Parts: sequence; C-alpha cells; structure tokens
Amino acid sequence: NYSYDLNSTSADSEHNLTVAKRAIKVKATATGREYNADNYSANVTIEITEGKYGSDDIRFTAVTGTVSNNNAGSREVGGITKNAVAANMIGYDAGNYSVSEVTYATGSKLYVAISKATPSVSTPTVADVYYKRLQTLADVSLGEAAGSVAGTWQWVDPSVNPTVAADEYQAKFVPSDS
Repeated sequence: NYSYDLNSTSADSEHNLTVAKRAIKVKATATGREYNADNYSANVTIEITEGKYGSDDIRFTAVTGTVSNNNAGSREVGGITKNAVAANMIGYDAGNYSVSEVTYATGSKLYVAISKATPSVSTPTVADVYYKRLQTLADVSLGEAAGSVAGTWQWVDPSVNPTVAADEYQAKFVPSDS
C-alpha cells in the first residue's frame, strides 16, 4: 500500500528499514444534546480530512469530551487532543497511522450545543372533593408531582369555592428550578 524512497528513510546498521507511521489530520465535531443535570460529557465524531492512503481501513470509536458547564447553550468541550483521538483509532490499518493534527468544526475551540430539556410531568390525581360551604381550592390537595422535573402543582386561583355545578378548575405546574 505504500511507496518508499530508500534515500529518505532510515536504515540501522543491520540494514533494517524503519517505516514511520503515516500522519493523518482529523476534524472533530461535537454532537448537540439536550440538557441533563448529571451529564458533563459531549459525544464527538472524528472525520479524517487529510493523509489517509487509498482504501486503508481506519475508523474512530466514540470519542467523549467534557464540558465544565452543562447548562443549555454553546459550551466548550475539553479533552479532544491528538492523543485522545489516536487512542480511539481502530481498523485493520490503524497501526500504520498517527494523528498529527486535530481541528474543530466550530473554529479554534470545540463547542457543543446543549438545548434546554423538554420536561415531562404527570397530571396529579385529586381525591374526590365534596361540597363544603367555606371550602376553597387551597383546601384541596393536588398530590405529589411526578416527572423529569422537580416542582409542585398549584391551583391557578386557590381562593375559588368549588361548586357542584363546575366540574373543572385550573391548576399549573411550578418547577423548582426555572
């Protein structure tokens, strides 16, 4: 697969030919993701941009970088170095290559787009309410909120006196962390 110029390669005193690994250049791209309070990582794909010979089999397994701020927004990704990328190089011909340069799809630094999370909250189950003359919705428990976001259910207007004629009263979910 390779052509060699014996005038430009090195041979030791026993006339053994030393073949250097072929240098490749790669581009790293971080895959955007949704916010997760416990996730400080970023999945990164690697694309060979220069140096691969013909149809040599070189690929990269998942490369993971880190973010120090995991809130929604554009966040800098660390840990995507030549050594980190090279450690994830696989394929039949991978041993013949070295990573000489890593560039980033987002410019001089690598960034990941972290989007706001889409919360999911279940509707609370309200126990049967029986008419009481001075009872207000504030006296009626909405129960526990269950879902991906911490918070509580609250009546939109807790001062309303529930009546037999009305069968619906509005409640809203208030997240603990807005």
